[in-house]
Amino acid sequence: MVQFYWDSYFVIHSLLRDGEFDLAKGIVENCLFLVERHGMVIANRKRWSAGSQLPFLSQMVKAIYRVTGDKLWLARAAATVELEYAGYWLNDDHLAYRGLSRYHAPPCYPADCVPAITMDHEASWDLSPRFEEADVLELLPVDLNSNLFAYECDLQFFCSELSNPDGAEYWSKRALARSAAMKDLMWDEQDGLYYDFNFVRGVPKRLKSLASFFPLFHKLADHKIGQRVCESLPAFEKPFGLVTCDQDYGYTDRQWNYPIGWAPLHLIVYFALKNYGASDESQRIALKWLNLNLEVWNGSGKLFEKYDVVSGTSNVLNDRYKNQEGFAWTNGVFQDLVADLSESAKEMSPAEVISYA
Repeated sequence: MVQFYWDSYFVIHSLLRDGEFDLAKGIVENCLFLVERHGMVIANRKRWSAGSQLPFLSQMVKAIYRVTGDKLWLARAAATVELEYAGYWLNDDHLAYRGLSRYHAPPCYPADCVPAITMDHEASWDLSPRFEEADVLELLPVDLNSNLFAYECDLQFFCSELSNPDGAEYWSKRALARSAAMKDLMWDEQDGLYYDFNFVRGVPKRLKSLASFFPLFHKLADHKIGQRVCESLPAFEKPFGLVTCDQDYGYTDRQWNYPIGWAPLHLIVYFALKNYGASDESQRIALKWLNLNLEVWNGSGKLFEKYDVVSGTSNVLNDRYKNQEGFAWTNGVFQDLVADLSESAKEMSPAEVISYA
C-alpha cells in the first residue's frame, strides 16, 4: 500500500473517529520515521521520492497527542517535527524570501529537471495552473506557508505541554513574523484574496484558487481579512461544490483546476468558513459535497478521488491517470464532514436543523 504525505492528514482523523487509534498512530509513526531516515516525509515508494509534499506532520502529531496525553512520545515526536521544519522546509533550497518558503525538489536531480519535478510532485496540486516550470521555484505558495505557520503554532503548543516556556515564546514569535510577512506579500485588499507571491519579480501571481482559504483554516488571518476571504466564496461555489480555481485557465493537463473539486479542499474551506463565523456558508458547502458523493455512490457504488462539481459527475479530465475509485481522503473527508455537521446540528434549534435538511 502506498502512503502519501498530505493524504494521510485527512485519513487519520476519520480513523480516530472510528476508534482505529493504532492504525492512525501507525501512519503518523511512519511519517516520523521517514523524517528521521530521509529528513523529509516522502511517499513510501521510490518513484514518488522526488521531494516531500504539503506538510501536515505537526497537525498529525497533535491529533495523536490529544488522544494519549503521552508527553514522552510528544517530546520525541516534536523533535522530529522540528527536524523536518528546519532541516527541510527551511533549508537552503526552500527558504526563499523574508522568512517564507517555496517548493523545491531535492538538488540530487539535474538542475534543468528540478522545476518540472517540483511542479509535478512537491507542489502537491499536481498539476495546477498555479505553477509553471518557469515560475514554480520563484513562488512563495499560500498553502505551504500557511501550513508552516501551523507548525510554528503547534511547536509553541508542544513546548508549553513539555514545560518549556522559552521555546514556546520563540515559536510564538516565529508564527507572528510569518503571518506578518504573508499579509504584506500575499494579501490583496482589492480582490479580498491571498495570492502566491513571486519573490523574484516582486509581484503576486493573480490566479484565484482555494489556496486563499488555507490562512483561514489555520486561523492566521485577522478577523477583517478572514471575513473578506469568506465573501469571495461565490467565485468558487458551483451547484455541486467548490471548484479548485475560479475559472478554466486554458489548460488540458491540469487536474487541480476548473471544474474539478477535491475532497481535502472542501474540508479546508469548510473549517475556514466556520473559523470566521460563516456557518451558513460552511453548512451549505458541506452538504453540496456530501450530496454529490452520495449521488455518485447511488449510481456506481463507488466514491472517487475527485469530481466535476459543475456538472456533478465523476467523469473528469484523465490527463494523468484514470479517476481513482474508493479514494482514502475522499472517504475520510466524507466521514469528517458528516460527523462535524452532526455535532453542529446538536447545537442548533429545531428550526435551524430543518433549514439545513
